[in-house]
Amino acid sequence: MLHPELTASATAREAAEVTARPFDAHLSANRMCEIGMDRATGRSYRSVLLALERATRP
Repeated sequence: MLHPELTASATAREAAEVTARPFDAHLSANRMCEIGMDRATGRSYRSVLLALERATRP
């Protein structure tokens, strides 16, 4: 996170796949990954566990 160019380089392939088409949600199991992919793709990532909790609430 201190060197954004490293994150950009490391996520370039994944970011290209994610931005190539629309998705209903962008989920991650790791907060640091969420932040890195947010920055790399411009899409808003959130916790898969929080999304599952919200989807299964009565």
